[in-house]
Amino acid sequence: MLLLDLPPEVFQKIVAFHVSDAGIRKAAKTREVSKTFRDYINEEMFARQPASMFASKVPKKILKKNVALFLEYRSKSLYGAPELLPYLINRTVDHIMEVANQKSNGTRSHLVRIIITVMATYCDDVHNLAIAPTQLKTKNHLADAVDVTSLTIAILSKDKILVSRLLKRKVNPWGRTYLFGHLLRVAAEQNDVQSIRRLAKTLSENASGLTKKHQSAVIGEAINAAAQRGHWSVAALLLEWHESNICLYFRKPCEGLIKLAAAAADGVALLRAVSYHYLYQYKQSLLLGLLENSTPKAVLRHCIEDKGVMDWLHVRRSGSDKARSLLDLAVRENNLPLVKAIVRVQAQNPNASLYSTMSAAFRKAVLRNNEAMVRFFLEQGVDPEAPISPDIARTSVRKPTSTCELARPGSKVYFMVRAAIAIKMTTFPGNYRPPQYYVWSKVEQKEVLVPYTFHAPNL
Repeated sequence: MLLLDLPPEVFQKIVAFHVSDAGIRKAAKTREVSKTFRDYINEEMFARQPASMFASKVPKKILKKNVALFLEYRSKSLYGAPELLPYLINRTVDHIMEVANQKSNGTRSHLVRIIITVMATYCDDVHNLAIAPTQLKTKNHLADAVDVTSLTIAILSKDKILVSRLLKRKVNPWGRTYLFGHLLRVAAEQNDVQSIRRLAKTLSENASGLTKKHQSAVIGEAINAAAQRGHWSVAALLLEWHESNICLYFRKPCEGLIKLAAAAADGVALLRAVSYHYLYQYKQSLLLGLLENSTPKAVLRHCIEDKGVMDWLHVRRSGSDKARSLLDLAVRENNLPLVKAIVRVQAQNPNASLYSTMSAAFRKAVLRNNEAMVRFFLEQGVDPEAPISPDIARTSVRKPTSTCELARPGSKVYFMVRAAIAIKMTTFPGNYRPPQYYVWSKVEQKEVLVPYTFHAPNL
């Protein structure tokens, strides 16, 4: 006689005895190898067994993987399930159906599935809440405002029609649920610009009971959440509201935001909302972001042309580094995109101070054997001999050397520089004079100018 031929109530008792006797861990293994009994075992495990059965390590891991299935069974409230999540799910469904003016069972079932999916996807701690033994530990969750919970779930499910209907009910924009966190942060994470705009219009109206410090913390959390995900338009919108309505120093969040925005290709959208005062004050964060940006030209142009942050002659990556120009630092970091951006932005903005001379950066590129960078400098018309001013050479610890001597012998950079010097000598055969520097002459008892030594070919 087959098990499935037994009366349903007898068969269910056998499955229940197996799950209770074997435990969640072994029952889960049985479920994996027996497709015939999978649904029966699922129902027994996730619908009928006491929540305390999932408290230990392995059963909790099984629950975490199947939390949506668990919630689907428990939301029916048929088997003495813990009150918290079924209560929250059904209360939220009731509110949404009232707002949407729906009464059909099909719509209700659809909403239950959506809410379960959202909870299983976005609530990291939902598996712990699902098996909470008493309501005492979850009383805060039960106190969540149903309109805020409903709007949060609508935003997370990306149902724009439902979001629009719920927003017409004038939900508190500062609202927070213990399941999902602050409403503004959730909308910012989902890059929901329309919801943020509509919520922002009522932020001031609903802020009477909140201190400025609390408002700043909520806005800062939302801005940071948006920036971490690259949602710069949302972050900029919230930052503009903060600047206009909350007169508080926004130091730590703004410092991190500037770095994140400067490091992103499209971060200019946020930097436009940052005042010159902040950009200048946190120039170090701006610098660190630029060094990480693979396409830094737009950010650099914005800083120079729109914000007027012009002086970049004395920057350092860290406090222990020597101050140098932005171009020299970019060469030192082997950052070719930033080198190209600096040279081109400087050419378009003569009043900017991004470097003193291109020759010094070229010499560093040769010394570092960076072929692509050396080629770029030569294409920009830099003198291939990159002469050092005799007056500067006089105070130098080491005597000046030619770029050929700086290059690694036999390298592509060496032959590239040598060929460029040869072209220079050919172009000015009669008027060519090699670069010179001062040395002390024992014979003449004074400093005299002598030419560099170099490996250019004999002509």
